[in-house]
Amino acid sequence: MNQETKRQFKSELFEQFARIGKALAAPQRLEILELLSQEEKPVEAVASAICIPIANASQHLQVLRRAQL
Repeated sequence: MNQETKRQFKSELFEQFARIGKALAAPQRLEILELLSQEEKPVEAVASAICIPIANASQHLQVLRRAQL
């Protein structure tokens, strides 16, 4: 593997770490991931379980989806 290939690989790897880190930066998103790891739930159930408005739960879920989590 040449230097340019190594550099590109490292850059892409760190981009992925940053993407995941950003998605996990909100405590509510961590709680949502924990809830969804147990079973699939609709947005309304997620919002109710963590005591936030449905709109906020939906936004958090969108962030997690964009991060492919």
